[in-house]
Amino acid sequence: MFSVAGLAIGAAVGAVAGPLARAAVVQHSVAFDEPWRQKCPACDAPVAGAGWRLLTSYAPPTGRCRACHKRLGPPAASVEVACAAVLGILFGVTGLHPGTVGVAWALLVGVALSFVDVAVHRLPDRLIVAGLAGTLAAFGGTTLAGSASPGRLGIAALSGLGSGLIYFVMAFLSRHGFGLGDAKFALLTGLAAGWYGWAAAVDAYILGLIFAGLFGLALLVTRRASRKDSIPIGPFILLGSLAAIVLLGG
Repeated sequence: MFSVAGLAIGAAVGAVAGPLARAAVVQHSVAFDEPWRQKCPACDAPVAGAGWRLLTSYAPPTGRCRACHKRLGPPAASVEVACAAVLGILFGVTGLHPGTVGVAWALLVGVALSFVDVAVHRLPDRLIVAGLAGTLAAFGGTTLAGSASPGRLGIAALSGLGSGLIYFVMAFLSRHGFGLGDAKFALLTGLAAGWYGWAAAVDAYILGLIFAGLFGLALLVTRRASRKDSIPIGPFILLGSLAAIVLLGG
């Protein structure tokens, strides 16, 4: 049964976490040959901390530099609304359970990764590792506390490995579309969806491909892209996992 209270709590948590996610997006939305962004390119004002200090960094929801007000990162409030929507849906569907903390962390990192993928077509390893570490720690703590069975943790871990392996094979066989970053991201989202069972992990994989395919088809029909163009797959991997959790996580 959908919980309105869970929706409100999740949306509030997501809105608060949004500026933190935005800082991660701003820092990592750079080309492969450039260092991670820590200062505004226009005025050198700090925008995100180095290393683990990123976890305490935040960027204004306005999408502009605090010092010179130059546009910096995604449009105003977009990251914050996405975080609020994702966690609102998650908590509304699953309720307030200890294991939900791990799933919430995976999805928040997934939102940041999705915005980076849209901006520069990359899924940074350091964000994926942070997502995996936090999610596994939360799932492990929930299991040790007796709130979930070891089997549930095992299914989640195997689901993540299976999802990552399938995307790795697709990246190896595909010249366009899929990359190793997608495989690593699928490892994280497969872990989160797998917390709700094998069926959720399988649905997450299938729905992610369907969403990506429909988006690519729409671009082709409207002639906004050709068959040779690549699209960011990360957002659809995230949407597939969220949709699977909505269907089977209640």
